[in-house]
Amino acid sequence: MRCRVAGSAGGCAGAGAFGSRTRAAAQEPEASRYPAWAGAFPVSASLRKRFWQHVSVVPQDTAFVLFLDDRPLRLPGGSVLGLPTAALAAAVAEEWRLAGGGIGEIFGPDDLVLTGLAGSLQERVAPAPRAIVDLLHAHAATDLLCYRASSPASLVQQQEGLWQPWLDWLEHRHGVRLAVTSGVMPIGQDTGSMARLHRMLCRQSPVTLTGLGAMVPVLGSVVLGLAVASGELESMRAVELARLDESFQARLWGMQPETEAATGRMRIETALAARFISLATPVDAA
Repeated sequence: MRCRVAGSAGGCAGAGAFGSRTRAAAQEPEASRYPAWAGAFPVSASLRKRFWQHVSVVPQDTAFVLFLDDRPLRLPGGSVLGLPTAALAAAVAEEWRLAGGGIGEIFGPDDLVLTGLAGSLQERVAPAPRAIVDLLHAHAATDLLCYRASSPASLVQQQEGLWQPWLDWLEHRHGVRLAVTSGVMPIGQDTGSMARLHRMLCRQSPVTLTGLGAMVPVLGSVVLGLAVASGELESMRAVELARLDESFQARLWGMQPETEAATGRMRIETALAARFISLATPVDAA
């Protein structure tokens, strides 16, 4: 079962026309764009009919439990969903209050994105964080910001001016230097830097790892995801940076409807992942 938060925004026409690397997810089958660690979801991924009338949140021990009428919300593994903060519990409860609109009305996973992320946190990420750390680490080896166009000069200059500062931020903040290349051929990264990146990812909280697991495949960049998760970069600006090539082409040839729609999905998905990290992080740990 899966939640629609970790999918690619889809490749736009000619994304590699100027020599920069196209997101691999753009050419993957739809099902493969939702990694296993992004998919714990308390309901079927298909559309369902609403069966509850009232939604309530009850504090229990160290977590908050959501009740639909008199039933606690359970995850696919059978455990009751325990939400780590009151803020996240309130946001998840609001999702369920709005889902479908009324008894007998239709709702689906897109109505319950925060719920899906909370399920992933509890059932998949928190019990085995190393799995998502390894996936994020592997993603960094082909980070979008490391693959630049070779022409035209105006695009090359934009990528240098807008992408390089975030690679510099990663090096100054975390001691991780990623190499840059022109074109689409893979570039090897320094083993020492990659080892430091892996250790840094291991230090991230399960909440942050869950949000990154949703955000990074959308942006195509671990660097941008880390910047958003740390509060250094707004999610909307991260999407603008990730879509730099597409925006450049749109200015030349016009914006295609499918490209505009894909960018809109990216904005929503990235913003929800960032919001999840903010809501699920205890105030004293922020």
